[in-house]
Amino acid sequence: MKNKIFAGVFAALLFGLSVASIAAPKKEFSPNENKYLAEAPKLTWERLIDGRFTADVAEYCADHFIFRDFWVSVKAVCSEAMLNTKNNGVFNGRDGYLIDSFDPQTAGGFDANLGFARLFASELKDRAGVGLKTIIAPTATQILA
Repeated sequence: MKNKIFAGVFAALLFGLSVASIAAPKKEFSPNENKYLAEAPKLTWERLIDGRFTADVAEYCADHFIFRDFWVSVKAVCSEAMLNTKNNGVFNGRDGYLIDSFDPQTAGGFDANLGFARLFASELKDRAGVGLKTIIAPTATQILA
C-alpha cells in the first residue's frame, strides 16, 4: 500500500513539474550563468533521423526547467559545501572570483587564428607600411593560479 501511495505522489509530482515547466514563461538569457538559453528546436525529418532534434529537445528542457535558477544555486552551494574547487568548468577563486578554466587541447582554432593574424600583419605591412608586434595575453587561470 505504501509503495502505491509513494508511486502516486511521485507520478503527480513529475506530472505537475512537467506541466509547470511547459507553461512557465521562457527566458532567452540566464544572468546567473551568463549564457543564452536554448531555443525551442525545429522539428524536421532529417533532424529527427540523425538525432539532432532529440539532443536539442533535451538541451531545451534542461534550460527551461521550472525553478531552474533555484536548482542551479542549490547545486553550486552543495558543490561548495563539498569543497569542490571546480563547478562546470569554472574555478571558485578567493574573494568570490569565478575563473573560467582553460584547456589548450579544446581551445580549437588556434592554428587558424594564428594564420589570420599573420595574414593581417602581412597586409598591414604591404598596404600601410606599418609593422605589427603582438603579444598573447595570459588567461585568468594562468595569472591567478
